[in-house]
Amino acid sequence: MEQMKAVRLTTRDGKRSPELRHEPIPKPDRHQVLIRVHATSLNFRDQALLSHQPIVATSKDIVPLSDGAGEVVAIGEDVSRAKVGDRVAANCFVHWISGPFVPEYQTASLGLSTDGMLTEYAVLHENAVVHLPASISYIEAAALPCAAGAAWSSLNLASPLQPGQTVLIQGTGGVALFALQIAKMFGARVLAITSSDEKAAKLKELGAEAVVNYNTFPDWDREILALTDGLRC
Repeated sequence: MEQMKAVRLTTRDGKRSPELRHEPIPKPDRHQVLIRVHATSLNFRDQALLSHQPIVATSKDIVPLSDGAGEVVAIGEDVSRAKVGDRVAANCFVHWISGPFVPEYQTASLGLSTDGMLTEYAVLHENAVVHLPASISYIEAAALPCAAGAAWSSLNLASPLQPGQTVLIQGTGGVALFALQIAKMFGARVLAITSSDEKAAKLKELGAEAVVNYNTFPDWDREILALTDGLRC
């Protein structure tokens, strides 16, 4: 049987650590697709899992990493959302296709409650497949799902962002940087806070109108309110 390499998180003596394994390449079942993984990325929740932070319950010996992209190489019965040869990324919450998030989506969360993308081949439910435009590489696509999806949802689900509105970006993490770029796409005014002048320069380079260093100005909220003429929302 043809083999693949996969990393699984094993727990020994209360310590979780990654272990490289050789396993049979899985076969897709009904409503599943098999992806040859070309690129993956690391998110905060993946780091939290490795450092034993309490995020959500995880399956035993799970394959980590929520985000990845690759090529569909096989499909199971009754698959309608993908075909062999498609270039796709993985949606980290498998069944969250649209609408508000509900707790039930946690039961199929890549890299946490079900096997993730740190493997040569991954079997996913077809609901997790997101098609890639030709203009996006696998590496670029692998960086999008968790961070960019979170940023987009924050800016558009409850109340869609409108041109001219002001958005406050907190920090320079993945979600913050995607939120900055998305907000600029919508024609919003972007303010930001961060911990260093070096990071502030990067935020301005990406389009932030003004950045407050909260180590220099601990009362950063007053600085931000001065920039909005006291407007809070």
